[in-house]
Amino acid sequence: MVMEYLPILTILIVLIGALLSLVVPEKAKGPLSTVFTFASLIVVLAMLPTILAGKVIFSYFEGVDFSVDALSLLVLIASTSLGFLATLFSLSYISHEREKIGNYYTFFMLTIAGLIAIPLVKNIFLMYALLEGTTWTFTVLVAFRRDARALEASYKYLILSSFGASVLIIGSAIVLARIGSLSALDLYLKSPALAKDISVFKLCFFSFLIGFGVKAGIVPLHFWLPDAHSEAPSPVSAILSGVAIQLGAYCMLRTIAIMNPFLSSWDHIIVLGLGVITALVGAFMAMVQTDIKRMLAYSSVDEIGYILVGLGLGTFAGLNGAVFDIFNHTLMKGMLFLCAGTLIFRTGKRGIAEMGGLSRRMPITAIAFMIGSLGMAGVPPLNGFYSKYIIYKAAFDAGYPIVTILLIIASAIALGYYLKATHAIFFGETLEAFKNVREAPISMTIPLIALSMLCLFFGIVPQIPLTIVEFAVKALVGG
Repeated sequence: MVMEYLPILTILIVLIGALLSLVVPEKAKGPLSTVFTFASLIVVLAMLPTILAGKVIFSYFEGVDFSVDALSLLVLIASTSLGFLATLFSLSYISHEREKIGNYYTFFMLTIAGLIAIPLVKNIFLMYALLEGTTWTFTVLVAFRRDARALEASYKYLILSSFGASVLIIGSAIVLARIGSLSALDLYLKSPALAKDISVFKLCFFSFLIGFGVKAGIVPLHFWLPDAHSEAPSPVSAILSGVAIQLGAYCMLRTIAIMNPFLSSWDHIIVLGLGVITALVGAFMAMVQTDIKRMLAYSSVDEIGYILVGLGLGTFAGLNGAVFDIFNHTLMKGMLFLCAGTLIFRTGKRGIAEMGGLSRRMPITAIAFMIGSLGMAGVPPLNGFYSKYIIYKAAFDAGYPIVTILLIIASAIALGYYLKATHAIFFGETLEAFKNVREAPISMTIPLIALSMLCLFFGIVPQIPLTIVEFAVKALVGG
């Protein structure tokens, strides 16, 4: 009986924290927000035994259906974990961005609440509405510094996200008109009827691909991403890259994977092609960046390409790889953006070439950055290797060896630019300006240590997350 209230409680806890942050003294905003995000994580973990038993948790509140299946839970665990750690990181960090924090924690918590709610709803319109809600709160957070570059980045993010929303409305309207519902379950059950009119079915398919693709940052709809990620405060960048764009990919999985049995071979090739192009463009663009946060932003574009390939394959193995990569990317990229935050916090620099020899001064940051970098490049035995390997093999087994080769090339490029950045920032001579630099405060290093341990643990024992991933894919293809 208690279990049915947990999905709603997960959101309400964070929303209550957001409201309380409006009225408590400024010094209490950060600690209060940290406590409430941690409480939300605990509630999510409490649902794990029920989901592993093969059950689905249903909840109903004010006319809205909420449910948690294995896919929802996997995304929720990653999202609430990173949400809590990014909030903890903010305690020491955020004063570096602006002296007066204002309503930073209120908008941060509202954003997390919206992101948590997305995997809990299985209605296309509500997914769209929640994504749009987080677009507005993210717009405020990206512009937090209120300088010209931050304002321009937030404006670009808002405009392109609004374009994606407009496209989604078209697809949603068609689905509603044709099947009388926007429920993902009804879309699954009634896809055969929808597919009878091929032109209408294609329009729905491409509207979901483009609309959610903007949110995920697929090429050529990614132009907002490098500016927004690089200009936002680092904890916001971690959530934007580690959670928000992954939820764009999640929404594509929830809609397009359901339509998969009725897609033509050319539809699959289009998605595969977009995935490969996204991976390669992201990798090449990351390679030439001189700003640490822009490099990480383009690396996120690169990673979305792998997820898109898994979706385009449409096989059980391909979807397994895509879902596992969403989970892994949240941990790895969230950690890397927090590492970038510690570097900026201590050195005041963002240029890769402007730093050097910092491993002796900031050993925790250096180790975390190396773990995240090698994981993102798919080096064993880190967690990023397994999700990439599953996608490589799935593409090869499906008869697309060229896709496997091109993705391996993208990974090799990623290894190159990550090793180059690691060497430039952490090794060599310690610059005179950084002789007195020391490691970041404990509230910033704890998230790095926790995420590093998770990346190592899930790399050494991938069977634990893969068990949930397989449950998740079965839930996905089952509607």
